[in-house]
Amino acid sequence: MPIYYIEDKGWRCEIQVKNKRYSTKHFKLKKEAKEAEAALRAEVKILSKGQSQVQTDITFDKLLELRLDYLQSKGNDRVKYYKDNRYMGRRWIREWDGVPCSQITTIMIEKFLNKRRDEYIKQCKEKGREVKSLHYALNMDIRCLKALFNYGISRGVLTIKNPVTGLSSYPVDKQRRYSPPYEDILKIISTADEDTADYLTILKDTLARVNEINKLTWDDVDFKNRQITLRTRKKKGGAETPRLIPMTNTVRMILKKRIKTTDRNIPWVFHHEYFSKDAKGYVVGQYKDRKKFMKTLCEKAGVKYFRFHGIRHSAASYLNQKKVPLTSIQSLLGHEKLTTTQIYLHHSPESLRDAIKLLEE
Repeated sequence: MPIYYIEDKGWRCEIQVKNKRYSTKHFKLKKEAKEAEAALRAEVKILSKGQSQVQTDITFDKLLELRLDYLQSKGNDRVKYYKDNRYMGRRWIREWDGVPCSQITTIMIEKFLNKRRDEYIKQCKEKGREVKSLHYALNMDIRCLKALFNYGISRGVLTIKNPVTGLSSYPVDKQRRYSPPYEDILKIISTADEDTADYLTILKDTLARVNEINKLTWDDVDFKNRQITLRTRKKKGGAETPRLIPMTNTVRMILKKRIKTTDRNIPWVFHHEYFSKDAKGYVVGQYKDRKKFMKTLCEKAGVKYFRFHGIRHSAASYLNQKKVPLTSIQSLLGHEKLTTTQIYLHHSPESLRDAIKLLEE
């Protein structure tokens, strides 16, 4: 196999072409070695043809422009990712504006990350703030820069080895994600206005992601078979993947009520009127996010603040405590791997106390 593991060193890729061996350095993760293998094979292919120089190259600012245009063309499904890349891109441009991509090295990227780390720490000290989430932010830079160069390579505008390949991620201390008690979700629903209560109840009773409910249309609602179709692009490759979720009686009642009062020319189950710069006026469309009201609702209900994703976690944990099979919860959540589903399941203190009591017997 071209990828193998060496004790105390890590994962390494080695290939042989025309009786010549080519290898990479050792990597901590097998995934990194696989990415390095692709870059190595491309480099060896060029060398084997006697092409020692880069065939295709563009400046960094042009590559970023192409990448942002591509992400923006994906519409609402990639809005946050587009905004994140645009925000980080401002820092990248200050560093490499007008620089040919072939001249950007791994060392240059490491220096950029180190400079950004030092600047962030300095700002926190000046403002008397705690230094936190720094490594998470730096890892976001690494992931997005790697995707940026891979985009250029895959589109044929670059014939280089990805300079980000081989950079290790910064260590991030894992923290327990807060999962609100199921009772707290019921409290904020009872506190909310009718439209918001409908929205939160459907989130709870379908275990859906927020963006799945935001883009839910009436064509996705099947009253006859008592089910709805949720669509996501979370899987590898970005292809939209549908999954069927049975309606609870409550969800069916909410949808029946809403369809009677909704203009059928509006396709979305939940929608709002907002000002559009492009249309230069008010238009009706789907929500992009609705996170602003959660803090107010939690305060009003007298519960600890949690976000929409906490509802998804809590509902999955509630089903797990009711002995629902993990594979069924996995299907409802739309996870490819059962290990991902297990991350969502938080055991209540009461269940843990019952478990530990067994040791006294």
